[in-house]
Amino acid sequence: MITELELITYLFNKKLYPYAKSNIHYLQGKYQNDQSKQVNAKLIYILDNIERIEKYTKTEFDLDCRTLQVSDDVLKLIDDFYEKGQKLSDEEISKTTNVLCDLISQEVLNTVAKENSDNPSEFIRKVQKFNPDNIVSISTEYHHGSTLATIPYQELKDKVEDTVIKSSLPFVNKHMGAGGYLPNTVNMITGKPGLGKTLFGMQETLAFAKQGKKVYYAAIGDISEMHVITRITSLALGIPLNQVILNWKWFWKSLLQNEEWSEAIKNIYFDYLKPDSVSCNKYLADLKANGFDKEYQVFFFDYDANFGDDSVFGGDELMQMYKKGGDTYNALKNFSTELKPDALTKTDYVERWVFVMAQPKPAYWNDEYIPLEGASESSKKQHIIDTMLTIGDCRTNYNNLVNIALVKNRNGTLGHSYTLIDRDLRFQEVSEDMYAIIKGSAKQITFNKSAALTDGQMTFDSIRQQYENNLASNTETKSE
Repeated sequence: MITELELITYLFNKKLYPYAKSNIHYLQGKYQNDQSKQVNAKLIYILDNIERIEKYTKTEFDLDCRTLQVSDDVLKLIDDFYEKGQKLSDEEISKTTNVLCDLISQEVLNTVAKENSDNPSEFIRKVQKFNPDNIVSISTEYHHGSTLATIPYQELKDKVEDTVIKSSLPFVNKHMGAGGYLPNTVNMITGKPGLGKTLFGMQETLAFAKQGKKVYYAAIGDISEMHVITRITSLALGIPLNQVILNWKWFWKSLLQNEEWSEAIKNIYFDYLKPDSVSCNKYLADLKANGFDKEYQVFFFDYDANFGDDSVFGGDELMQMYKKGGDTYNALKNFSTELKPDALTKTDYVERWVFVMAQPKPAYWNDEYIPLEGASESSKKQHIIDTMLTIGDCRTNYNNLVNIALVKNRNGTLGHSYTLIDRDLRFQEVSEDMYAIIKGSAKQITFNKSAALTDGQMTFDSIRQQYENNLASNTETKSE
C-alpha cells in the first residue's frame, strides 16, 4: 500500500509533479466540495503550492512545468489514496514541501543556466531573484481561513450552549455568553498561595464530572494522593475536612459507594508530577502518546510555574522566566485547539477545555480584587487565555471570604462574586449584604443544613434568617 508520504513525494518528483499539476482544478473541485469524502486539506494545500510555483516559474522564468503525460495515472494514484483514507502529519508535509522547493530550485537553475549560458550577469540576476520561500509556505499552520460561503455550517452544532460545561458558581455561567465554559478555551484561575485555587479546581472538576465529562487533573508540585482523596471527599459529601482526615478510608469508601457520586468519580483522573520535572510541551506530548488526549475532554494543570523549561538563556533568570511562561501558554493554547483527524475546516477542533492554575504577582497577594495585569511572570498569559478568574483575599479570623472576579472573558462579560469558602470547603456565592455580615461574624459559617455544629459555628440559613428578621423589624419601626 502506498503511503501518503510516498504519494506526496511522487507528486514532488521533477518528472511526476507536473502531471498532477495539470489536474489541479479538477482535484480541488472534487475534494473540497465533496462532503461525502473525508477531505485531507493538506493535500489540497500541497496542490495549491504546486499551482503557485507554476505561475511563478512561468511568469518570472518562462519555465513551462506542464505536460499531459501520465496525468491519468497520477489521478488514479490520488483517488486510490483517498479511498484508503490515509493521513499526513505536519512533520511529513514539512519535509516533502522542502523536497518540492529543492526540486524546483534545481529546475530553475538548470533552465536559467541554459537560457543565459552566454550572459553570466543575467544568469546571476535571475538566480538571485528566485526564492522558494516567496511562493511556498513551508508550514500549513499559518493560513486557516476560507470564504464564509464555504464554511460547512451543517456540520456545526445548532446551539452553542449545547457545547458548554457549567461552572459550579452561578455567576460564572451568568457572565459567559453561552451560559458556561465554551470548548477550545484556556481558562486561568489565579490567587495567592493557600487561598483555594486547587480547592476551586477540584470543585469544578466534580461539577464537570457530574455533567458526564471526563476530567484529567495534573497536580504539579506539592499535591499528594492524600490531599486529593480527603478534599474530593469533603467537597462531594459535604463533610468537614478535619473529620474526613481522621477517618479518611471509611469516608472514601462511602464516596465510592455513594449513588450520587460513584459514576462521576470514575470520570476523574489525577496525575502527580514533581515540580520542574518536565516542560509543558514535553508533558503534553507524553499525554498524547499515552492516549489521554482522546479519553479525556477537560484538563487541569495545577500549577503553571511548576512546569520545567525546555530552553537555556545563559543564566538570565528573568528572561528564562518570561520565555518559559510564553512557551507554556503557547503549548496549552495549541493543545486546546487541536484539529480533528477528519477536520473539514481549519477550526474544526477536538472538543476540549483547558484550565490552568497560576499565582498573581506578590504585590497583589493581599488584595481583595486582583486585576488582569496581576497575572505573574509572562504577559503572554494575558494575551493567550480566554478567561481569567481571580480569587481575591478577604479572609477573617472565623471565615474564608473571597472575591472571585472574571477580569478577562473573550466569550462574555466581566463581573465578580462575593464568595464564602465554608467549613466544608465549598465555594458558595453570597450577597453583598450577607458578605458584610459574615465578615463581621464571630462564628464560623457553613452551608450544610444538617451539619453537627459547635458553639463557635452556625449555618448560613440561620444567619440569613437573623438578618431578614432584623430587616423586617427595622422596617416596622420606621413605619410606626
